[in-house]
Amino acid sequence: MVKKEEQVDMTPGYSTQPPPEISSGGAIVSSPSAPVDQSDGPNSSIESNSGTMQDSCFDISPEVDAIKSKYGDIDKDCNLKSVWMRKLNLYVVCNVLRELHEKSIDELDIAAIEAFYDVVRDLEKLNIDIGWLRQRLDQIKDAINFREEAKVLNLEKTERAKKVEEKMKEVEELKSKIEKLEDQMARENQMIEKLNGDINFRTSKVQQLQGKPLTDGLI
Repeated sequence: MVKKEEQVDMTPGYSTQPPPEISSGGAIVSSPSAPVDQSDGPNSSIESNSGTMQDSCFDISPEVDAIKSKYGDIDKDCNLKSVWMRKLNLYVVCNVLRELHEKSIDELDIAAIEAFYDVVRDLEKLNIDIGWLRQRLDQIKDAINFREEAKVLNLEKTERAKKVEEKMKEVEELKSKIEKLEDQMARENQMIEKLNGDINFRTSKVQQLQGKPLTDGLI
C-alpha cells in the first residue's frame, strides 16, 4: 500500500520551521533553522528603509531612522548573523521605545520597569549597543524610586504635622489656663494692695500711741 503523502500548506507567510526562541524579556536569543536569504550578506547591517518584517505590528522605519541618526548602527557588532533575526531585535527595541513613549511616569512601577530591563539585558548579550536605553531606564527607575520615597516622606510629614497641631492645641489650652491664672494673680495683687492700705492705716493709728504715755496730751 502506498503511503499517502502529507500535504504542507505553502501559502505565503507560512513556515514549517519553528519560530525563533524569544527570551522572557522579548529579545531574540536564537534563530530558526530555516534558510536565510543571503542576498544582503550574512553580516550586512539593517537599513531602516529595508521594509518591515512580515509579522511586525507597525512600521519601525521612523524609530530606526531616529536611532541611527543619534546613536549610529547599534547592531553592527551583533553576534547574530541572520539579517532577519537582527531585524527582529530592532523591532523589539522600537517596541520598547513606543511603549515608553505612550506611558507617563505615574503609570509605571518598579515591576514594569524591570520588564524593560530584561529586554535590555538580553539585547546586551547579543552585543547590541543599547546603553543609551539602559541610561534612560536608570533615570526612569530613579524617578519611580524618588516618587515612592516622596510618598513615604509625605506620610511622615503628615504625621508630624498632625502632632504639631495636637501640641498647638495643648499650647492654646495652656495659654488659656495661664491667662486665667494671671487674672487670678491680678485680682489677688489688687486685694494685697488694698490690704496694705488697710494695714498702713491701722498701723499709723497704733504708732500714734506707741512710745508715749497713754495719757499724753489728755490733760
